[in-house]
This record gives sequence, structure tokens and C-alpha cells, in this order.
Amino acid sequence: MAAGASTIEPQSTDSGFADGTAAVDALLAELDALAGRAATVLDRLDAATERGEGRQLTSVAARRAATLTTRLAQVAERSATWATLQVARSRAHVDDALSTPGRWVERHLGVAKRDAHRLGRAAVVIDRLPLVARAYARGELRLAHLDAIARIVPARLRGAELLAAWELVAEVQAELLLLAERTDLAGFELGCGRVRDRLDVDGPPDRSAEPSQVWLAKTFDGRWSLVGDLNADDGALLAAYLEKRTRAELKAGDAAPKVEGDDRRPLAEVRARALLSLARDGAGARAPGRVALHLHADLDDLASRGVIVRRPAHTEAGNDISAETLWALLADAEVTPYYWDRGKPLWYGTTHRLAPDALRRVLAHRDGTCRFPGCRAPAIWTDAHHDCPASADGTTDPCNCYLLCRFHHTLHHQQGWNLRYDPEQDVVRARRPDGRPFDADQRWLGHRHRRDPDRAAALARIAALSTS
Repeated sequence: MAAGASTIEPQSTDSGFADGTAAVDALLAELDALAGRAATVLDRLDAATERGEGRQLTSVAARRAATLTTRLAQVAERSATWATLQVARSRAHVDDALSTPGRWVERHLGVAKRDAHRLGRAAVVIDRLPLVARAYARGELRLAHLDAIARIVPARLRGAELLAAWELVAEVQAELLLLAERTDLAGFELGCGRVRDRLDVDGPPDRSAEPSQVWLAKTFDGRWSLVGDLNADDGALLAAYLEKRTRAELKAGDAAPKVEGDDRRPLAEVRARALLSLARDGAGARAPGRVALHLHADLDDLASRGVIVRRPAHTEAGNDISAETLWALLADAEVTPYYWDRGKPLWYGTTHRLAPDALRRVLAHRDGTCRFPGCRAPAIWTDAHHDCPASADGTTDPCNCYLLCRFHHTLHHQQGWNLRYDPEQDVVRARRPDGRPFDADQRWLGHRHRRDPDRAAALARIAALSTS
């Protein structure tokens, strides 16, 4: 759970502001009209300041524009925070088949994951602290202030301890507002940190004892970013392993022929190679000296000797790797083949209720991700789901199985969601427990889609290209 986050209880809907009442509909329509008007004014300003002689703003006008933009940003932040709070209270994220309000905000408001978490934490603050909420509504605080307040409450607290912590924070709301008025954001964050240290009954956290964490993410240019926060023991252990392997890599580099114009490799590059070699050794620990490589290949591809390649080589997590890396792994690998013949691999009929490991790997190759509409959870996080259940004599075969992440698998079996595979379109269609069809389109694009008369034709052309 994100720092400072807590659950928000659904609110009673008998106050006249339940979803669908005339009062709320009228106010939302007014908000929609204001957003449209603001967009129109910005379009006109953009046209009025197009590049051209004598059309640029003066410095005075530019500063005024920046100030007005800040006011608009404050209103936008407040509306996004309010919307996140309503999503959490009404559990709209579950109605849209998403596990948390933060995931709903990330997908349907079109914001980055880190910003979605900030909105979620801010919604909790607004829900718990009325004085802070009113100050935020008056424009005296920004979203960053709410985020700093949310982080006062330790993330590890649950239940009664969590409620007690928020009650203590509520008692110092006035002091927090005064601190925000007298200091800049950096000073406010430091002050909130001191409040957190006093609130935590165990005293300031011992950072050296916290669990280690590692983040691995693919960047826009196809490279990967690796960031780690290790505790003292794990860090010292990894440093010792990495230093020893780095020295070995440096010796190997000294023995290798020098490339003209490249006398010495950067130490960071050598260390990266050392880390990868340690990971390979760990991957082959059960078969010493070798890498266990699961190779998926279609018989037609093998017959064509690689002239036709339907999909690049990829890892179990669904990440593509280059042909050079694949052949480097094959040079020292224990290969486990899974044969496909015209799309019919590994059929088990009714002899297996659960998908064997070999079939799961084939499904991971075929599906790549969770097949629930709109979900992109990698195959490594999924279960094998029977379209026709085993209790109804459904077979454990590729034609009757597809991958679902644990959340959507539970949504189907315990929450009454209906899932059916459409073999003609090769898609999984979902219906909510009340029978309504589920649409995975991102809501923040809905207004734009309604205004674009060519969208349907463009989607049809894309569909035709993908099947050709």
C-alpha cells in the first residue's frame, strides 16, 4: 500500500446526492460546459499567438498567462482529487473491473502511476481532515501539500492503529496549515516528517531494517531502468558478490584483444555485465553451469529455417529479447521444447483439472498477458482459466483455456462477472454481475471519441491491418 494511504468507506446515498439524481446531473453538466468553454478559450489564445510578426505576447502578458494557468491547474488538481474520492467512496473501480481506486485513476484519467497514487493519498486526506479540505478548496494548499500530510501516517498501520493515527493528525490540522502558510513546500515536507516521527510510537523508522525493494521498468527508448533500495545486510551481500564478479570481468577484459579507440570500458558498464552474469548463474542454479531456457517454436517456423518469424523471442514475463541475446543464451542452455502444430499444443482433455506447468507456458506464449478486456498484467502474474468450467466437463486444452490475473480470476468466480471467449474475434468479452456489458475504453478519451466522426472508420482500418 502506498505511504499514507488508507481505505475510504462508501458513503450513504440517501442525502440527495446519490448517483443519477437531478441535482448531481445538473452540476456535472455545468462542470462539463465549463471545461468545454476553457478548452475553447485556449484554442482561441493559441490561434491568436501563432508564430508571426507582432503576434507574440509581451512579457507582462506572458506572466499574467502563467499566473492564470496556475489557477486553472489548482482547479484541475482539486477536481481530480474530488473525483478520486468519489471513485473510492462508491467503489466505482470495482464496477470497472480494476482492483484499486489508484488503478482506476491511472487508466481512466490518463495520468501516470505515480500521479495516480498521489491523487489517491490526497483523497484520503480530504476525507479525513476537514480543516485541510477547506483550505485546499480555498486554494491555500496544493496537491503536494496533501501528499506530504498523507505521508505522516506510517504505511504499515492497519485497523484501529490506522484510525488512531488519523485522529492524532486531525488534532494538529491547524498547526499544519500555519506551517504551510509560513514555509515553502520543502520546509512543509520537513515539518510533516517531524510530525511523523513523533506520531510513530516506535520512534523514527530504522531505515537499515526495512525490507529491500527493487524496481525494474522499460523506458521509452527500449532500454531498461533498474533502481534498488536495499537494507544494510542485503546491500552488503550484493556489494560483495558484485565486487568479486566485477574484478573477474575486468580481468577478462584485460585478457581480451583491445578495440581500436576503446582502451578502457566504463566501470558502470563492467558492473552491469557482472550483475547480469550473477543473474544467469542464479537462473541456472538447478542445472549448474547452464541456463534453463524455455523455447516456444511453431513447427512451420522450424521447417522454414527461421525465414518466417511470427513473434520475436521473449521471456516468461513477456518481454522481447534480441536475436543476438537469444543465440547467446542457446549456446549454454538446457532447452525445453514445446511443440505447436497449427495452433494445437498439449491437449489434456478431462484428465487434468488444473493446467500442468507445460500447458501454462504454452498459454503464456500464446496470450502474453491477462486476457480480461483492458488488462495488461504479464503472464507470470496469471492463472489458467477454463472458459467452459471443469465442473461442466470443460477440457484442459488450449482452445478452452486462457490467462487471467488473480484479481480478474477472483472477479469472475466470486463476484459474479461473466466471461466468454469469442473464437472468431479472438477476444474475451465480459459482463458485469447485473448483465451490463463491460467496455474497457479509457474514459478520459470518451469526449474526444464522441466528437470524432472518423474514429469508427479508423478503428476498422487498424483491425484490417492487424489481421492481414
